[in-house]
Amino acid sequence: MESSEVLAAKLLEFMGGKENIISVTHCATRLRPQLKDRSLVDADAIEKLDGVTGLVNKDSGLQIIIGMSVGDIYKAFMKVWDSERLEREGLIEKEEAGPKRHEWFNEFIALVVSIFSPLLPLLAGSGLLRGFTILANELGWLSTSSTTNLILTLTATSVFYFLPLLTAMTAAKRFQTSPYIAVAVMGALIMPDFLALVQGDGGNGVEFLGISIPVFNYTSQIIPAIIMTWLQSQMEHFMIKKIPNSLHMIIIPTVLLLVLVPITAGVIGPIGNYISIGVAQAVYETDSVREMLKNYVAEDEDIEVELPDYEHLEKPLVEVFTLDSATCAACTYMMGAANEAKKTFGDAIDMVEYKFTLKENIARCKKMGVPNLPSMYINGELKFRSLVPSKEELEGAIRAAMK
Repeated sequence: MESSEVLAAKLLEFMGGKENIISVTHCATRLRPQLKDRSLVDADAIEKLDGVTGLVNKDSGLQIIIGMSVGDIYKAFMKVWDSERLEREGLIEKEEAGPKRHEWFNEFIALVVSIFSPLLPLLAGSGLLRGFTILANELGWLSTSSTTNLILTLTATSVFYFLPLLTAMTAAKRFQTSPYIAVAVMGALIMPDFLALVQGDGGNGVEFLGISIPVFNYTSQIIPAIIMTWLQSQMEHFMIKKIPNSLHMIIIPTVLLLVLVPITAGVIGPIGNYISIGVAQAVYETDSVREMLKNYVAEDEDIEVELPDYEHLEKPLVEVFTLDSATCAACTYMMGAANEAKKTFGDAIDMVEYKFTLKENIARCKKMGVPNLPSMYINGELKFRSLVPSKEELEGAIRAAMK
């Protein structure tokens, strides 16, 4: 069988050229073009093409029967027919005459824009809704214990919980791979049963086929999704070229799921997790980051930090480790949850925030082994990291510490 690109070019020629095409879609096995002038179509030539198994030429439209490889032919056809639009949308790279210049920074920016720009309206809407809900709580218009508040909170925060899936979808479009497989792979890593494997702050090992792999909580994380989707695209494109078209539907999804889930859980995910920690601590304010790095690596200072005697506390101690709750959104939400708990329990608990902008607090983070920011400890034990606890979760953890 001819390559997808060769077949697509011949189909375009026998359908009357670019100017004769209005639009093109496809179903499970057929290519469905909408044409300006049907008389320009060479139906006999199309039927004789290697890779075309039949032609349906009815008043309702032209249908070219390809088979299970129609998706690949459709992609190749779109490249030869509507390449200018695909270049504008960043789905294919524009070919330039002369030696190719690698402008890595521009390519990186284009990658980021193509992945996250489709999500910006959703993120903005969710952020506004969350802000309005918090404002209503603060003004006393909406009780934090009401089911209305719970539903509004879930509505506003669901996008962040499922952000790995949304990122996988947009990244799949950028890397020209299956978004459904990408979502399935990342979905496996945020399933409740997988999250139940994570102990404490994560990093504990679980066995897969006799091999120990570290597991983490990947809800709200985006870097593992991007790396995984890129790897998926490389594997999928390779298999498309090497495996017969008739086997694509069965073999490719099976292999990708079987290989990518454990690789992402054991290799890509942990790497992405640590990259996320570093990026989160670096992007919010350049000057502060420079100061923090200088403080962190300073070798001539040995700051001794005395930790509380957690075994003999008179009352529960809630410690919140943040970048800075005044400038970091996630830290603001974490501190907001702690402040709400303080209002509820009053003098029955102690609560303190440790900002990473101070040398003493950096030393405290190192001594406590804080995995990432923001994190919340109760009586010296890590209870919540990255994800802001609900009112019920936090109050339950505090009450447990009172016993």
